[in-house]
Amino acid sequence: MANDWSVLRQPLVWMSALLWFCLLSGSYGIMFWLPQMLKQLAGLTPLQVGVVNALPFVGLAIGIYFNSAHSDRSGERFLHVAIPALVAGLAILGAYLLDAAVGRLLVLFVAGLALGAAQGAFWSVPTTLLTPATLAVAAVAINICGSAGGLVMPHLVGVALERTGSYAGPTGLVTGILVLATLLVMLIRATQLRTERATAGGRA
Repeated sequence: MANDWSVLRQPLVWMSALLWFCLLSGSYGIMFWLPQMLKQLAGLTPLQVGVVNALPFVGLAIGIYFNSAHSDRSGERFLHVAIPALVAGLAILGAYLLDAAVGRLLVLFVAGLALGAAQGAFWSVPTTLLTPATLAVAAVAINICGSAGGLVMPHLVGVALERTGSYAGPTGLVTGILVLATLLVMLIRATQLRTERATAGGRA
């Protein structure tokens, strides 16, 4: 089956690519706040430091598995990405607002859990929207955009920290990106529904 490169002209592909960028960029919220939290937990052994560092990413793995499984069982795709993305953004914000290191650790675990849930269910969205012929090409574009988060986010976090002079800047940046991810999911869903209605009307 030949790949259909015309799919790159579809707005849904680029909205999905931006969504994937946002979800992968959200991981930098956890990476940013973990070192700040560890500074508050004085006297930890190397083993304890390793455990604390791993907890949000354990949550991420749990979220990927259980949310993906629930999405498959229920057949619902979009809310399984939108809601966890919003929860992850709010949890990152909570890491900034809380003073206690233990509280920060708990919300970072929640952030990891929710972020993993959103990332794990993400690929069901473009899979729902595209055919096998178009998905192959679209997946390349989506992955390239998502991977760009690894190049762009460290710079943006540094700029936000420098411009604001506090952790409020990077926190607001990552939280905003995850809120944007939530809005993108709903926009993709609305666009799909309009397309389906237009197609159904044309066939009538």
